[in-house]
Formats: sequence, C-alpha cells, structure tokens
Amino acid sequence: MSLKVIFFTLMICHIYSTTATSLHRCGRHARLVNSNRYNCFPTCECSNPSCPPAPLLFREKVCECRHGYVFLSTTDKRCVKYSECPRYPEICRGKNIVWNECGSHCPPTCQNRRPGPCKLSCNPGCFCKPGYLLNTVTNECVKEEQCPC
Repeated sequence: MSLKVIFFTLMICHIYSTTATSLHRCGRHARLVNSNRYNCFPTCECSNPSCPPAPLLFREKVCECRHGYVFLSTTDKRCVKYSECPRYPEICRGKNIVWNECGSHCPPTCQNRRPGPCKLSCNPGCFCKPGYLLNTVTNECVKEEQCPC
C-alpha cells in the first residue's frame, strides 16, 4: 500500500471521527468552534465575560452556544436562552453589591469612571449599589471618594 493511500485513509478517518464526536460532544443549541478565548464563554451567571485572546498554540476546538443562548454555568455546559436562566440574586455576595435585572454592560469603575460606547440593552447581574464604584484591583464596591488615584 502506498503512503498516499495510507495518508488519505487516515485523513478520512480523522475527519469522520472529528465530525462524529463534535455532534455528540456539543449538545443542543451548541456548535463546535475554534476557540480563541481560552474557552471563556457567556453563562447565566456572567453574560459578558472579559476574556483575553489565546495565543495560537492554545487554541482548540470547543463547544459554544449558538447565538441567543448561553451556558447554564461554567460547569454545566447545557445551552439555554438567557431569558430561561435561573435568576441568581443570592450570588451577589459582598458589601455594597446588589442584583440588578437591567444593569449596564459597562458600568463605571474606580479605574474607568466614564466607560466608552456601550450596548444599551439590559445586562442582568451583580452591580455596585448606587453611589459605589467597583475597584477592579480589589474587586470590591467602594464609595467613589475611596477609589485609589
């Protein structure tokens, strides 16, 4: 058998196995994609994660929810519509932090008091109480005058 035939056979087997496993691995409302974000995707708890781009060496095929869906959690990879997510006001732990069904996609912080252009749609989640800003260094909500320089 020639090397070309062996190589061609191996390529067909690889394509078939990749396609077959991707269909089983991703589940409903998900698709297999080449990740460039360290496998960091929106979930019910965090609809807009801040994810650094991954170097080429760390990119891999992963499941991603289709448009309009998010993962139920970071550990439960079922895709659900965001409107079907359980509400998590109890996860807002810490001083001066509250659940807001319609918070900003880019709330002001100590380090960025006037964030640039931002989506106008609602972003449910945990936010600092009015009069407080998030100190992104300590990840705490503090009064504006307590923000570091």
